Amino acid sequence: MSGLLLTLDDVHESDLRRDTRVLAQLAKTPGGTRVRRIGTALGLSDRTVARYLIRLADDGLVLLSPENGPLPQRSCRLAD
Repeated sequence: MSGLLLTLDDVHESDLRRDTRVLAQLAKTPGGTRVRRIGTALGLSDRTVARYLIRLADDGLVLLSPENGPLPQRSCRLAD
């Protein structure tokens, strides 16, 4: 059981590091940027970046544009 908890803790820590990297990349473009550009800059897939951005938006740290297009083409920025 403790091995499973350590593995889950490692996964959570890895997610936090990626969240931080996504936020740092987003902070480089104060006016906002496209989801795909973040993924390209960080070497992450659109799907991975989208998952992190949605979680960060739910936490109130990021604003996603209300566009109806595919998420990789939507823009995002840091929340005020």
